Formats: sequence, structure tokens, C-alpha cells
Amino acid sequence: MDEKNLEYLKGQLQALGFPLRVAEEVEYYMKANKEPFHVYYSNQINEDALMYDLHFIKSSNNAYQLKEYELTCKHVNIPNLNIQGINTKELDTKLKEVSGWYDKFYGEDIENTMSRQEYRQATDFINATNSDLYTLVRVEEGKDVAKLLMYKHLPESEYEKYFQDYKEMQKLHEHKHVFPVDDDKALTAMEAYEFIKTEIDHLKPNIQIDALAGHIISDEVLHQIDLELFQGNQWIAYNTVPYFLEKHDVYFFNGKDEAYDFAEGNISEFDNYKVIEIKALANSLKQTLQEESIINNNKINQSLVSIDNSALYTRLEELGFGNRLNTAISFYEMYPQAQFQLPIKERNEKEAIEYWLHFEQNGRPGNYKLAGCEATLRILPDVPNISIQGIDATKLDNAMRQFDWSIDHHTEALVEVRMQSKKGKEELKLIDNIIRNITKLHTTPDGKEIAEKLMFKYWLDGPYEPNQFSLDYLKQQYQFTCAIPANKMVDKTAVYDMLKTTAEVSPSNETISFTSKTNFMNQKNFEYLCDQVKFTGFGEGLENELKEKMQKQTPEFQLAHNTKFGNDDVKASLHFKKSDQTDMYFFNRYQVSLTPEQSKDRMEQTFYINKEGSITLKEAYNLMNGRTVNKDLTNKEGQVYNAWMQMDFKQTDNNGNYKLKQYHQNYGYDLVNALEKHPIKELTNEQDKTRLVEALQKGNRQSVTFVQNGTEQKHFIEANPQFKTINVYDSNMQRLHSKQGQNEKQGQGENNTAKQASKNESQKQSAADDSDEMPKASNKRRKKQSNSIS
Repeated sequence: MDEKNLEYLKGQLQALGFPLRVAEEVEYYMKANKEPFHVYYSNQINEDALMYDLHFIKSSNNAYQLKEYELTCKHVNIPNLNIQGINTKELDTKLKEVSGWYDKFYGEDIENTMSRQEYRQATDFINATNSDLYTLVRVEEGKDVAKLLMYKHLPESEYEKYFQDYKEMQKLHEHKHVFPVDDDKALTAMEAYEFIKTEIDHLKPNIQIDALAGHIISDEVLHQIDLELFQGNQWIAYNTVPYFLEKHDVYFFNGKDEAYDFAEGNISEFDNYKVIEIKALANSLKQTLQEESIINNNKINQSLVSIDNSALYTRLEELGFGNRLNTAISFYEMYPQAQFQLPIKERNEKEAIEYWLHFEQNGRPGNYKLAGCEATLRILPDVPNISIQGIDATKLDNAMRQFDWSIDHHTEALVEVRMQSKKGKEELKLIDNIIRNITKLHTTPDGKEIAEKLMFKYWLDGPYEPNQFSLDYLKQQYQFTCAIPANKMVDKTAVYDMLKTTAEVSPSNETISFTSKTNFMNQKNFEYLCDQVKFTGFGEGLENELKEKMQKQTPEFQLAHNTKFGNDDVKASLHFKKSDQTDMYFFNRYQVSLTPEQSKDRMEQTFYINKEGSITLKEAYNLMNGRTVNKDLTNKEGQVYNAWMQMDFKQTDNNGNYKLKQYHQNYGYDLVNALEKHPIKELTNEQDKTRLVEALQKGNRQSVTFVQNGTEQKHFIEANPQFKTINVYDSNMQRLHSKQGQNEKQGQGENNTAKQASKNESQKQSAADDSDEMPKASNKRRKKQSNSIS
């Protein structure tokens, strides 16, 4: 057996999310020199039973490889009924426990692991549970639900003792998909599950359109249809007025006449009921599932000829989504769909925003276009600093913040990985402790609201969201949604600003109506823009002109701002754009034109306004003079990080803007440590020291006092993160080398960030100094609109 081949397969299986026991079984087959072979892995996620069939073959070089795996997702919804004193939901739960006992009996040495009393209790429980199941089989009103329970929990051989339609049940309740495996585009086990779940959800609109003439049905109504069908209510009267049908729009009846009597007696301006037989819906469901299965299997075999989504990728870049979705889209190139949707999620300590981008086929299969976007902003509620039943709410909040709750931490694969290390075991213990504390809080009158706020904050729309009660009342307070069609798309920053402004003025989370025009909203928009302009460094002098421009309702407008920094002329043009959906305006960017003292040369650069980390006017001026600025920025995953930024005067983007270099917080630059290597008087006073650090972080060249041999001298300093030091200038703005500034070994080259005032400095500076010197402005191209600051 090839040990290297085995280690590669183990690493690949672990990366795909399969537990260690799968690799152990692969090792067994490799030692036996089996060719080819299959390994099976089962998992349970909520109500979905998953079976992975992994197919291994030998390649031409005689090495084993994982060719593909087939995922079967089995989902059976059990209605909540009471028949002959038996609750069907409770019986469903008991049958799950029975399956667990059978696994234990078959897999362990019972005599050594269980006492005789424990064994008797277990067998009594199994017999009582099975007795309830077979009671349902024997009574007419219980046969349908017994059929579902048997199919869900019993093997095929046992099911067919009572019912002979196992294959038909498979077509109705099981969904399969084959996923190829290669080094570049293999989906993990969890990603495959999410894909097949999306496929299942995608079937619902087709079912609904056929059955209810163009209406969208809520999941609650679909569940109610199953329940009513089991109770013998085969006729449905639904309100044709609303497009989205909820529970109060649909009524069920045992007979046709009763349904028509209800429809005819409930006609008003807001009600117009239509009657259909519910059996037709069930048949439509069954037929649609079969047809979709055939269609999907055909799609898998389609080639990737003539697939070109470069225009789509460019569009996503323009809208600010970057290339995060490219890999997922390439998967749909391999497995074409008529339409699909992909999420982008961003989160910080105060809010979470989720963008669901809708795609549809564009011409040939595998080619797609953006069909629209739905964005949801969730304001994360504050948790009070209070202790209840020995549980500190603030500490619990901080503990929950450590984990990604969008994944199920109790899957076999994740538990197995964590159990292999001390840290992993501690994480599992902490997760279980969090769940216990949340549950305990929720059972107390004073803690119930806090527990639900924490659930809303971390568990909403994830595997840990409770299903025993609803968090909708918190959605009404803290969640805001907007839907944007393809022809009205704006960049994601504008979408965020739109939702943020709406959250500040809207009393509920109803999907935003982009046709309303209220003076209240316009005033709030004006106030928001005034603050944005002010805190970006343009002061309050533009407010009157801003208001006049907004009142004219033009699609776009600019405001001019002129100022001086020292003797340098700085002109700025602030660009505002009106939303395509509302009357709200957004401050998108500003263009700076810098003319240094005693120079006719002019330098231009465009800076973009971001949700976080926007560059102020003074910071822009400092950057254009070659100095560095420290900012808190947000990466593509929505995580906040700190970095020093500096213009790269050797590189421009496609629109002529100089690119920005970043020195990440992990780069290791310690500004305070660099300052303390110099005899700076201001460091001896804590308040002066704080002011000095803050000024340097903004990119300023700051005046300080050097004390040497009892003599005070005025110097100017600026941060130099590239070489982890500071640049020092004398009172005449002449650059001093480190030996002159700190009486220690001269470093290996320094970064010259001198501005125009120091352009007469000696041309004998080192190559490192010259590399980042600000270029003559006349050599810089004029720019079009760009996206250089992200």
C-alpha cells in the first residue's frame, strides 16, 4: 500500500469534512487492494437524513483517488396529530431514540457497557414505542402517518411488510446529486448539503405556480396542507387578492359544497376566494419532483462549451462584491440551473448584513446574469449588564461572540476533530455550556427576553434557531430588508446606507417601499449627509448648498470645497448620487486636486466613501504627500482589522488612481516603540504622548521637541511603518538620518516620504528612500471614476 497515497486521501477527506472513520475504512480497502470500492457515511442535520456514497477508483499511475460522491438527502415531515392517544410528533422523537438504541446494541459489547436494569429499561422503551407505531398502522385514521414514520425510521424490508410503495416514497422524499471531486472545484460535505437543500427549495415555486395560479405560498401553509390532508380535509379555499399566501389566507374543508359556500359568502374589497381540491396539489408535488429529478440528471451531463461569465464577474466587482462568489458560480457552470441565489454575509459587533444575489440563465446553460438582490440589515440588540440565576448576560454575550453559529458544531465530523485536541475539547465544553445557560435564562421571567435577544443576535436563520417559539417580534424591531431588481442595482455600500438610514427612521421591518416620498425621510437623509460630509473633514460650510441641490432632485450633483493645508492649495469635488429606488441621496466619493506651494503641477486622486474606514480630507492630503495613515478597515468577510496605508506612486489602477499599499497589524509596526527610541520631550507627559500618537496615525508630520544634552531642539516627525521607524526632519524641513535623530546605528535604508517642500533634498538618498517619493503631479494621468479605496 502506498503510504503517501493514503496520507493524501486522508487530508483530502478531512478537507471535505468527512470524519476520521471514513479514512479508516478507505485504508482497509486499500490494504485489501480493492478496485474500485465505495465507502458510505451517514449524518443527520435537523430533520434531514444524509447518506454520502464515496466512489474510489485507481488512476492510470496505480494510485487511488476519490472520483466523486453521491449525496442522498431524505426529508420526511411528520404532521402533529393525536390519534388513539398517540401524539405523532412525540412518536417521531421516540423512534429516533429507538434507532440510537439499535445502533448501540449492534455496535457495542452490551454485557460490559450496560447493567441488566438499563438493558431492561431500554428494551421496554423500544417495545412500547414500536407498539404505538403498529397501533397507528391498524387504525384507518393512523395509516397515512404510520406510513411516513415507517418510511422515515424503518428499513425497506420492514416497511414493505405493511406498504408496497417504497420506491414511490423515495421519489417523493429523497433527493440525490452526484458531486465530482478534483483538486480545484470539489464541494465539501456541508456545501453539498447546502446545494441540495437549495435544489429542494427551488422546487417549491414550480409546485405553487402549477397548483395555485401564480401565488407564492408560505412554508407554514405548505406544512398545513400536509396536516389537513391527513385529517381528510381535501378542499381548499384561498384568497386570490394577495400575491403571497399566508395561513390566514387559506381555509380547508372536508367537502366541496362547504368550501364553495365559504368562498361565495366571503367576498369583499379585500377577499375573493377560489376553491380547488387539495389532492391536485399533492399530485402536482409528486409529479414535479419526478420531472425535476430527470431534468437535473440531464443537466449534470451537459458540457461547459461556450460558457463565458466574465461580464458577470466584472459586474459583481463594480457593485462591490469582489470575486467572493466566483468559485460558487463556476460550480453552477458545471451543473447548470435555470436560476439560483448566493449569499454574501458581513458582520461586526453592532450589526449584520446579508446580501442574497439572484442569478438566472443568460442564453446557453452555464451562462448567467444578475437578476436582482435582496439585502437584510440586522441591528444587533444590546444585552444588558445583568446577572440572572448566576448567569452573567454580558459574559454570555462575549462567549457566544467567539463562535460561528451558522454551522452546526455538533456534527460528527466537527466533534471528532475537536475531540483530538485539548483546545477543541474546551470549545465543545464552552458551546454546550452556552446552550445550557441560554436554555436556563429562557425559563426565567427576567431572563426570557435577554435569552431571545441573544438567540436573535447569534442563532437566527442557523441550525441553533429555536423551533418551539418565534423570534419574529425581534425581527420587527431590529431587521430591515430591501429588494432591488437587476435594472435598479446600486453598489452594496449604497444598499447598506439605504438600509441604515431606513433603520433610523422606520418603525418596522417591512420590505422598504421605494416609491414613498416623505419630507421626514428627506430631512433625515439631509441630516445624515451633513454629518457624513462634516466627519469626512469638509466642515459645515456646505450645508445650504447641499440642501438646495437635494431639493432640485437631479440624479447626480457635485459640491466644490477649497482649502489650504499650510501653503498647499487643496481643491475637492464631492460627488452625490440619487438612489434609483428612493429620493435618498448618497455621498459616494470625492476627488482631491493638490497643488503644492510654488508649483504649477497638480496631482489628483479619487477617494471613496465606505461604510467604515473612510479617508478624511486631511488624511487624503497626507497620503498624497507620501505619508502613511492608520485606519480600521473591513475585509471582504466583514471582519475589522487595522492597517497603515500608503500610496504606491509606482502603480496606478485602470482609472489612473495610485494604488494603496497596506501594512497590516500583523506586520509588526509598533509606533510607540519607534517613538521611544528618540529623546522626544512630549513622551514624558501621558496626555501629550496620546495626542502625538493620534496625530501621527492620521498621517500628520508633527512638530516635537528633542532634548539632547540638556538642549531642546524643534524637529518634525512622521510615521514610517515600512521600516518600522519614524522619519525625522529638522526645523527647516531637511530630512535627518536615523544616526542624527537617535544616536544609534543607522538602519538599512529609510523610506523617503518627503512632500513637495523637501523636493530639493540631496539626490544622493538611498534607493529605499527614493522608492516612495511623491512623483511630480504633471506625470499623473487624469482619472475617471474608480474604486481604488475599498
